[in-house]
Amino acid sequence: MPNLTEKQSLAVNKSNTNIIVSAGAGSGKTTVLKTRVERLLTEGVNIDELIILTFTNAAAAEMKDRIRKVIKKNKNIAHMEEFVDSAYITTFDSFAQSMVKKYANVLNISDQFTIIDSNIVNLEIDKIIDEIFENKYVSDENFCKFIREQTLKNDKQIRNSIKSVYKSMQNKIDLEGFLDSYMDTFYSEDFVNQAFASFEDYIFNLRDDVLELISKLNDYALPEAVEKNEKSIAEFAEASSYDELLDTLSFRLAQSRNGSYDDEAKEISPKISDARKKLKLACFFGDKKMLINNYLSTKDYAYCVIDILKTLHEKLQEYKKEKNAYEFIDIALKAIELVRDHEDVRNEIKYKTKEIMIDEYQDTNDIQEEFISYIQNNNVYMVGDIKQSIYRFRNANPYIFKTKYDNYKLGNNGFKIDLMENFRSRNSVVTIINNIFSKIMSDDIGGCDYKKEHMMIYGNKAYDASNDECYRTSILTYDDIGKYSRVEKEAFIIANDIKKHIKNKEQVTYYKDDKMCTRDIDFKDFTILIDKSTSFDDFKKILEANNIPTTIKKDINIKDEDEIHLLKNIITLIIKIKKHVFDSDFSHAFASIARSYLYEMDDDELFDIITNKKYEESDIYFKCLNISKEIDALSNRDILSRIIIDFDFYTKLLRVDNINERLIKIEYFVDNSTDLNKFGMNIYALNDYFDQILEDKSEIKMKISSGDDNSVKIMTIHTSKGLEFPYVYLPMLTSNFYKSPSKDLFSLSNNYGILLPFYNNGVGTSFVSTVSTVNEMKETLSEKIRLYYVALTRAKEKVIMVSPHLEVPNINKVSSLLKFKSFAEIINSLGLSELEEKVDVETLDINKNYNVIKLSNYKEKIPKSEVIIHTKNLNVENQMLENKHFSKAINTIIDDDLRKKLDFGTFMHYVFEVYDFKNNNLDTLPIGDVEKKKVINFLKHDEVKNIRNAKIYKEHEIRFTDGENTYHGFIDLLLEYDDHFDIIDYKLSNLESYEYKIQLDGYKKYIEENYLKPTNIYLYSINKDIFKKLD
Repeated sequence: MPNLTEKQSLAVNKSNTNIIVSAGAGSGKTTVLKTRVERLLTEGVNIDELIILTFTNAAAAEMKDRIRKVIKKNKNIAHMEEFVDSAYITTFDSFAQSMVKKYANVLNISDQFTIIDSNIVNLEIDKIIDEIFENKYVSDENFCKFIREQTLKNDKQIRNSIKSVYKSMQNKIDLEGFLDSYMDTFYSEDFVNQAFASFEDYIFNLRDDVLELISKLNDYALPEAVEKNEKSIAEFAEASSYDELLDTLSFRLAQSRNGSYDDEAKEISPKISDARKKLKLACFFGDKKMLINNYLSTKDYAYCVIDILKTLHEKLQEYKKEKNAYEFIDIALKAIELVRDHEDVRNEIKYKTKEIMIDEYQDTNDIQEEFISYIQNNNVYMVGDIKQSIYRFRNANPYIFKTKYDNYKLGNNGFKIDLMENFRSRNSVVTIINNIFSKIMSDDIGGCDYKKEHMMIYGNKAYDASNDECYRTSILTYDDIGKYSRVEKEAFIIANDIKKHIKNKEQVTYYKDDKMCTRDIDFKDFTILIDKSTSFDDFKKILEANNIPTTIKKDINIKDEDEIHLLKNIITLIIKIKKHVFDSDFSHAFASIARSYLYEMDDDELFDIITNKKYEESDIYFKCLNISKEIDALSNRDILSRIIIDFDFYTKLLRVDNINERLIKIEYFVDNSTDLNKFGMNIYALNDYFDQILEDKSEIKMKISSGDDNSVKIMTIHTSKGLEFPYVYLPMLTSNFYKSPSKDLFSLSNNYGILLPFYNNGVGTSFVSTVSTVNEMKETLSEKIRLYYVALTRAKEKVIMVSPHLEVPNINKVSSLLKFKSFAEIINSLGLSELEEKVDVETLDINKNYNVIKLSNYKEKIPKSEVIIHTKNLNVENQMLENKHFSKAINTIIDDDLRKKLDFGTFMHYVFEVYDFKNNNLDTLPIGDVEKKKVINFLKHDEVKNIRNAKIYKEHEIRFTDGENTYHGFIDLLLEYDDHFDIIDYKLSNLESYEYKIQLDGYKKYIEENYLKPTNIYLYSINKDIFKKLD
């Protein structure tokens, strides 16, 4: 086992109680986790008696890999290596899914359920809302009153708000109970009084801001002016209730025109004016009685909204059950139902499990915590760092960690361990992080008392061999004036700074044979971390224009680029041609396609076609017309594939950038279109599906791999979590913490319910909404501070921040942070002038040339070769090749019964694909007893009795050309023995089709000709449990 500190050793060895480990950045959390697992296994715990949970598939895979390596090195437990893949080292979602599948019969659902695309769910939600509204317009006067008073043109805003609120509510553990008790909870006297008390606190904080500014003003005032000001604000300052304060807002200060103030007061007076306006605006809707009455007047609206939400939830659950398809959140809730309502299942999991280990515990949400609470047995080991909780948008609740930490600190129900030594970073990095966050992170803002309990301790003394002063944190500041944008200035500043570090041959550290060594700094040692990815492309262009190789590391958003719009517009044309509808939508879709990279049609040609209605003469129309004739006989996948081929997407993509990303997006849409057919949705619904993706506010992200070459990396702070880099740049610190107000008419607050506007000769905002907004701002600020803690703690050697110089007041208390809108303002308020390095932008070679692409640049990058390539002209006779598939085609109409059979057959193919024929993993697969029985039956046959001696290939793809035909197919199971091959093709029932013989003869011919071994071919009927050898 590795050398551990005293605290790390305690974290590895402490047992027989719930344990929370607060592991600061660089504290060796991963080492502690894997060493604890090694200790448990060495002491006799089986790996299948552990549940190890984390939050991403990548993290789970990495954890498995690390545990596998630990086991492999330890001869006492090396025999457990083969069980690592089947162990519960997984994500919460995967674990919940496996439990629900395993006990599906207990939950009275089919274990053949699928995970449904959220966009399909959103389409169904829209459909249900349409039906509800249609019925209510006819029968519900309260609803009609709600619509009249809350809308101007139409009810679209209310529909969208209903949908947003429902989607937010889906994270409630007991949604039905929440809706049933809603009115009693959020319109009770206790709730109203508590909410108003919070509102009053907010108002008095605004009052204090005004008084603080007036006090500063008085510092520059003559004694007579000070006396007048203090007398004028006396009642304002002494007011002890909201209503008292309301009567004192109109005080008058001494005028400045008679020389009552020094010149310095000129900067303070406008701030006083702004602070007073903010206070008056917060009090705009009247006294306490009026504010409360305004809120209570929304009660009828709330009844209406809750009724709609109940009906929507009921109908959506019916839809999901009918389709046997659920979202991940549904599966998580069913997992809770399983262990909450079924004692035998709960006890089976609880008493079989020796320890539940949760990594990144600060990212746990309420549903996951609820699930764990039922299966824990004083054996939960939680590792995390509340300072790195940055996934609120995924419903992470850092206060779960905080509550446990605070309780265990007092010895209540568990044990608390702090790992505060940082072994990642130099002393200079640790020092600046402590300096910043001890001033801005508190229990109230950020979720922890950094100064008291979370100060990092410099731990890697190997750095002491070099001069730490060379790696002192820098804040590169500049004057935010001139014609260039902040992005351009900061990118050129960073480019110039990188070149300086490279030129100076600064030293960075690396480890060789566990010994710290140094080398010259290189491009790969620099990483640029930015809150948002919107400026990535500009940074990359500017750095590369300065001859600095750069790589952007980010997930791709499926909605970016043109592909989704192109596919949607082509489908629109196909449908409209089919229906003979040539309206403005047709013209817009046509123009979009014509202008895209698919056609690059010039303005004159496009104008002529649209003006003179020459659509039918165009290639676009011709292709759409041909596809429209076949859409009723094609699946959604086939339609999209046909569009992609006919419109030559793959060739035309060469005209644009980001080709790989665009290909991934196209593949995503084609793959997901298959799900629509499963739910009875045709091309017309496919069009709605694309609309839904575009309208939905959330992003659809996919990971792409990129090389780790010698280049500067640009990534978001979220992407950087868990990583470390020698030099870290933090630009774009002026990014606003707070989002623009939602366009929804109302929204959901976890603490304050549905924030409905009141109506009183116009729409107004209730005091409850104001309190919720203030609370939301505090939570957003807390997460942003934690986000920048993550950013700064990525650095091993040096942190370089880039910010315009801003005139902001110094922080005198943590609560004053709410006045700041960006991290740049916070940094400028901390008095870190000794770290500032002023950059004169005028001295940089800053220009707009980075946007100019010179073709010669690319030619210069191609290395010259001395090899002479001889060319020869060939006369090739053109001929059409027929692309043939081995698989039997289905030429009948697919009814529901046939579809169910096909779905089961597809799933059994999947089961055989994931089953490990050499190491039986049947019990660990998320399948039901029916499928397990099918696998057991298969293995009883003589044809596979020696399967463990064979090399096994599953879903083996073959593709070859024979004469004029190109053949393509997949062998379900290919077994290679020393002297022969066996080909086994799974069929659901029927084995008698002549086409199967042709199919397998093709496989056999290919294998024998390419591998020179005799080959047997078999059909296996899954339902009939029969092998058939074909001669």
